[in-house]
Amino acid sequence: MEFDSEGRVLLDDLDHAIIHAYWLDPKAGNAAVARSVGTSEATVRRRVQALVDTDVLQFSVVLGRPTSSGYLEFLMGVCADGHRVEPIADEIAELPRVRYLGTALGSFDIILAASVHEMDEWKELRGRIAAIDGVRRTETFLMTDVRKRALDRLTPDELIGVRNDTNGRPASAEPEIALA
Repeated sequence: MEFDSEGRVLLDDLDHAIIHAYWLDPKAGNAAVARSVGTSEATVRRRVQALVDTDVLQFSVVLGRPTSSGYLEFLMGVCADGHRVEPIADEIAELPRVRYLGTALGSFDIILAASVHEMDEWKELRGRIAAIDGVRRTETFLMTDVRKRALDRLTPDELIGVRNDTNGRPASAEPEIALA
C-alpha cells in the first residue's frame, strides 16, 4: 500500500474494482471477486488483506431487529463546552460500544450511535460519557424497532477518498461526495 503526503491510502483501479465487487456482493469469495475483476485469487486475497489492515475495507455482520438480535440500539446527543467538542468527540469515539460518531450543528455538539446487550451497559456507557470533562448534558434515544439500515448510502469511491490513476498518482485531489 502506498500513502500520500497526508497519510491517506492511495488506491489504484484494481483496489477500487475489488472494493466495488465486495460492495455489490459482500458474501462473494475471493475466487468470485478475482473472476469479476480479472485477476488471480492470490492477488485479491493479498489486496483485501492490505485494505483491511489499513482500515480502508471492513467486513461486518449486520443483525436484524434489535429485539431479535439481543442488542439495544440507541442514539445519543451530547452537549459540550465549545472549546472541548473535538477532544470529547475523540475520547467518546474510542469507547468500544460506540459504532458511529460525528460532530454536529444544532441542539447537540456530538451525535453517536451505540449498541449494548442490556440497560446496565447503557448506564455504564452514559456514565462514562457524562464524566468526561466538558460534557454538559446528554440525551438518549432508544430504538424500539429498526425499520431501515442504509449502510450503502455512499458508494465505495465516496467512502475511501483518493482514487489513483494507472500510474499510482492521485486522479483527483478532492473526491466529490454527493449526499442524497
